[in-house]
Amino acid sequence: MRTLTPEQNRIALEKVVTLNRKPDELFDLLAGLADFDNEANKKAKYLGIGCGFLCVFAVILIFVLNNVEGNTPKILLAIVIIAAIIVGIIRSKILAFDVSDDLRRFVIPVLSLLREDVDPEQPIKLRLDLTPSTDSAHLKSEGPAKGVYGNVQEYQYQHPWVDCETILADGNRLRWSVVDNIRKRVRKKRKSTKTKIKRKTVIDVELRSREKKYGVLAEEAFNPSSYETREKGSSIALRNVVISTSLDPLDPQALMSVILAAYARLQPLKKGGVA
Repeated sequence: MRTLTPEQNRIALEKVVTLNRKPDELFDLLAGLADFDNEANKKAKYLGIGCGFLCVFAVILIFVLNNVEGNTPKILLAIVIIAAIIVGIIRSKILAFDVSDDLRRFVIPVLSLLREDVDPEQPIKLRLDLTPSTDSAHLKSEGPAKGVYGNVQEYQYQHPWVDCETILADGNRLRWSVVDNIRKRVRKKRKSTKTKIKRKTVIDVELRSREKKYGVLAEEAFNPSSYETREKGSSIALRNVVISTSLDPLDPQALMSVILAAYARLQPLKKGGVA
């Protein structure tokens, strides 16, 4: 398994970080961490299976060797128990470096797509929170679910987990952010517990012309979109809301489609100042 640089090690442990790097440096830093996380997750999975097998084997030995005399059975049982403990400790240490799959399945693909369109000499400002969206730090409220029959507990989470700002190759400034708003309902029954998730992901994109060489194309002259729009001078802001019932990583296209829609509205100014 690959090793981490000191900075990657710090990011993996702290999970919340603000970076200000040139595009290639930023991509290499985070891509290396994402590859490590992918390998670590696979290793932790196999270690978990191994630990479970050793625990089951230890229980079987206890029953099988219960009436067997001598020290050999006791030594064998002790070896199995110690091995299970060691495997469990190794797995827990690996999981301490676990970061959200959003890094590997969303952030890295997005940075890869944007890398060709950003100014290579201008730094990308990126704030990441790679903790789980249902971490207690993001809990906004909890209590009995209203209007629902039965013993149902409701938890509301808000997780602003990525915010990015960069200068594009044409001089325009791009900023985008993603916030997860999650409602988790847990229904407890006598023999089972059911959990339902509703996630509302808010994607905000702002595109601004620094040199006032661009203007916003009037919406009536453009194909209407389903995005919430806010215009001011030579800048445009779009919002896309994605509803889902799982905590799987967001599809990168959910962001890229908003960026493309914003760019389609921001056009070079013609003579007379009309886009």
